[in-house]
Amino acid sequence: MKPLGPGVLAFVVLIGAAAVGAIPLIQTIRTAPPDFAAFPAGEARKAAFFGYLGPVIDAENERRRLRRERLMALKEGPVGKRDLLWLDDLSRYYGVPEGLSVPRRIDALLVHVGQVPKSLALAQAAKESAWGTSRFALEGYNYFGQRCYDKGCGMVPANRPKGAKFEVKRFSSVQASVESYMNNINGHPDYENFRAYRHASRAEGRPVSGIDAAERLTQYSERRQEYVDEIQSLIHFNELEAQ
Repeated sequence: MKPLGPGVLAFVVLIGAAAVGAIPLIQTIRTAPPDFAAFPAGEARKAAFFGYLGPVIDAENERRRLRRERLMALKEGPVGKRDLLWLDDLSRYYGVPEGLSVPRRIDALLVHVGQVPKSLALAQAAKESAWGTSRFALEGYNYFGQRCYDKGCGMVPANRPKGAKFEVKRFSSVQASVESYMNNINGHPDYENFRAYRHASRAEGRPVSGIDAAERLTQYSERRQEYVDEIQSLIHFNELEAQ
């Protein structure tokens, strides 16, 4: 998985700015995850995993829904000074030219600001974290295989190829891992096809399917289509579209 890198710093500013302008903050879920390995492999472990992670994903998606709602309101006007500062932060984070007019900037940002299908997020988390039992999930709350590239930024994989310098990023909580994953999907150039599909679906009034969205994430893994096929199978087999 490819990280956004320095843009994450800008997001710290963005979160603070999002709290300005009467947008309520969603309560962060900070409860530590259970020991998923203590549940028998199969239905019991799956139920525990989905039952724990589902609300975290819902909370992060709600944050994005509120930001999108604010953008839609600003599109209708008026736009105050604080709103402009917020738009500037968003624009820098997503690489939208600040020289554009406010309406055009908002239109560009609306492509980036949005929810990630819950079914897709659950399937990827299950795959990347071995149902919450992997070393990276246990030691660093990393549920999505997210990497970082500064020495000491995370955990060094035992099977890291010789000469490679990436580490598996360490997070302070599961919520932070989900937040970073959604920021990455919404911002990284490799996932432009996902955002285009989501934007077109919304414009046509169609639901955003996790199965269809997964097809646009071939760049998420070095295994490309094989990885996508596995994510789609997880969604199908576990009936995650109904979550």
